[in-house]
Amino acid sequence: MSEELEKDKQRFFTLWWAFYWRNALISMGTIVFAYLAIIVSVIPGIFFKELLWYIVPLSLTLFTAGTHISSILAVKILLDKPFGDFRLALVRNEELDPEFKPFPWKKGFAIGYGGIFLFSFIISMAIKIAYPHIERLLDSDPVAQEVCADENKNTPYTIDPDSKLDKVEAGPGKKCAYYITLVKTEKKDIEDLDSWKEQMQTITTNAAYSDRKINRKLFSKGLSLLYKYHDKNGDFLFEILVEPPGYDSDDSDDSENSED
Repeated sequence: MSEELEKDKQRFFTLWWAFYWRNALISMGTIVFAYLAIIVSVIPGIFFKELLWYIVPLSLTLFTAGTHISSILAVKILLDKPFGDFRLALVRNEELDPEFKPFPWKKGFAIGYGGIFLFSFIISMAIKIAYPHIERLLDSDPVAQEVCADENKNTPYTIDPDSKLDKVEAGPGKKCAYYITLVKTEKKDIEDLDSWKEQMQTITTNAAYSDRKINRKLFSKGLSLLYKYHDKNGDFLFEILVEPPGYDSDDSDDSENSED
């Protein structure tokens, strides 16, 4: 009798875990593919885009939890069926074997659904953080990607005693974004940020147009410069866009001397 009961117990747990893990993998796979769909389908600039990171994860989690509960209930209904008489076998086994403990349903539910919610939250936050970089990469020009990859070989490096270049990123479009830290500047000490930005716009534009390296590597290829300035603590200050000064792509030598 004990051997038969042991087989019943093993059969019960085998059946349970087969259903549990199959549906757990299906649920998590559904979440992953749904998030991938979000990445490729979200229209940049849509007004409610930020809400997607909160509405979609919650909706997906509730949906997968619902399907998961349905599958678990199906297992329980299945166990109530007379084949093998599982429930009676388990009762008998519990009476014969004091060390035997039935499956902890409440604890199992708590762990299972806690894991699903945690998994959904981690994935949603990871995609929310990575999305701007992914969007920029997908929307960037191949030439800009090549130029930025070459520039990043030497970053970070000091530009002058007051500033350093942290990194260069391609995109969006035909832009190369230069992330610059002003090592002696703190945002809270700037009285009029807008006026300072206007002054920096003139200084930066003139410096870029007179730099032969920038003319040759960027402007001659129709690429724009996007300077993103941060203070010494990493706080964002402002950004400055410098467009190519009207190059003729067939004559890069002459284009180096042209200005707006």
